[in-house]
Amino acid sequence: MRKGFTLIEILIGALIGIIIVLASTIFFSYGYRLILNTISNSRSNTSIFQVEEIINSDLRKAGYGIEDPTTYPPVEWNLELKKLIIRYVDYEKDDIDCENETFGDNNTPECDYIITYQLKNNNLYRFVDKGANGNSSSAPMFDGNLIKIEDFFVSINNTTHAVEYAISGTTLEGNFTIGDTIICRNWK
Repeated sequence: MRKGFTLIEILIGALIGIIIVLASTIFFSYGYRLILNTISNSRSNTSIFQVEEIINSDLRKAGYGIEDPTTYPPVEWNLELKKLIIRYVDYEKDDIDCENETFGDNNTPECDYIITYQLKNNNLYRFVDKGANGNSSSAPMFDGNLIKIEDFFVSINNTTHAVEYAISGTTLEGNFTIGDTIICRNWK
């Protein structure tokens, strides 16, 4: 009659246990990496479309309050610097009445906005110059760990006041290009 396990049975049981623990660790590690990649890809895609909406919103405001577009062009593009400049009066401000203001008249300078987008260090930066006084705050538009911007291009049609832009880059999933054509209806 047997009263215990033999040494070989114990070693075989331990080996089976180690194999199960290793397989479980590999399985959960793979699943965790898959979840992290899915979250990163989702963040990248969301970020890309949010940037497109922000640029579109700024372009739709271009020209608000600008009486003479030869003095203050609503939209400018510098190909060499990869820099887009958008000017407008922010009529939607809650704390100040900017409704009848004109860009550059200095009556209420905090109503004047110059928004600049510039490609730098594989990222697109947005500079906000509230008051159009040369003091701007800036922030990168993309998480540099997830998205690398390779090119930024803008085309302006001064006759139709249409601005077409394209941004191309790479994410963890691969290459992407976004862009749009916006008619600046407030550009006189």
